[in-house]
Amino acid sequence: MARDQTILEFSLFLTHAIKDFPDTDCFKTMAFLPPKDTDRFGYYITLLSSLRVEDNLCSAIDVLMTSPVSDNFGIWESELWRRIAIILTEQDELDALFGTGCQYFDFVEQRLDNQTIIEAVPDVIEAFFVGLHNAEKVSNFAKLAERLTKITESISQDGYLATSCIEAYQRLAIHYARANDLKGVRGSWKIMVLYTNRFPGNVDNGRIVSEIAEQLCDWYLERGAVGRVARIINEIRTLYYECKTTEIAEVLAVLEANAYFRYKKGEDDSINIDEKMMSSKNCVSLLYETHHESERVILAYSSILADIFMDQAYFQSPVTIEDCERFRDWKSKCPNYKLEMSEHYCRVLFARYSYLRGIGEESKARSILNEMRGIGRELSRDFGENDVADMVEFMLSVPGRTSLFSPKTLK
Repeated sequence: MARDQTILEFSLFLTHAIKDFPDTDCFKTMAFLPPKDTDRFGYYITLLSSLRVEDNLCSAIDVLMTSPVSDNFGIWESELWRRIAIILTEQDELDALFGTGCQYFDFVEQRLDNQTIIEAVPDVIEAFFVGLHNAEKVSNFAKLAERLTKITESISQDGYLATSCIEAYQRLAIHYARANDLKGVRGSWKIMVLYTNRFPGNVDNGRIVSEIAEQLCDWYLERGAVGRVARIINEIRTLYYECKTTEIAEVLAVLEANAYFRYKKGEDDSINIDEKMMSSKNCVSLLYETHHESERVILAYSSILADIFMDQAYFQSPVTIEDCERFRDWKSKCPNYKLEMSEHYCRVLFARYSYLRGIGEESKARSILNEMRGIGRELSRDFGENDVADMVEFMLSVPGRTSLFSPKTLK
């Protein structure tokens, strides 16, 4: 009766009373009594400030489940679901967390026309996913992800929940990879690509998918599944043509460069190796034309060009000063990849060194050699062992040999 007349005042009184007298059950009983429809706002205000002192959250969940479908309190109800998930996670009540997550999806499925409820789904479901993910409850996590997929399909016209769905399956893919579950990895990747292609204008979706693509390629390569890697690269290439973001371009450039070197080393048994190498090289070249300020794109492009120069060194093909200056400029633009870019630069220097010796310019060749030695000493000081120092010493002992110095896998 007091609450019906002074909703907020009575709610605040109960909030303070519960904090000051935590052992007094009567205040908890009053606070968590199911409300009248006219009293729902005051009830939610009390719950939001007192949930942590409630011994049994079931009464609050029951009220949420029985609230009117056309309720105007969606923002408060969603926040209650989120806080309940956080509390259950903190209490390590993981079975209850999963069960409550299922109830939450029942709640949402009855209110798909309530835009306030739908807009809150990403934040609420994240609270449930965090607890299950950190506890590695993969099976329960996957079941909630399936429920999220069902809701995403129900409102798929605007793709609002697609990002949350992709993020969920990104986490699942990581779990499945750790468990060496090939089927689970495949299924998670398939759903991620499905929603990314369905809503190609969403930059966040493309970023998430491209990030996990690198990890999955490494995972597949460790298991010798080169065909799966090629499929992922093709899907990322298609994704880039849809979005054309720098983030996706960087991932694609690195994947294509690594594929180029796998083809060259004969690690891929597929046919038409020369054509595939050329395709990867051309793809990276085009990416550089559009994203020439990106360090990772420069890294990928320079690795291929440096390798080509290294191959030409054996034949003492012409290498100009401009070629060397271009790589020196790239090295200065990529401070995050100092070691890799220094090695690429030295490959070009070596190619010019071989060219100068071939035309009898010994004095200029020695200056190139001294520059390489200086870079090798600097890298040895900063990074320890490195290919540049080894390359210089090997050059001096066995002139003309370059095949031992093939680029490492880019990261």
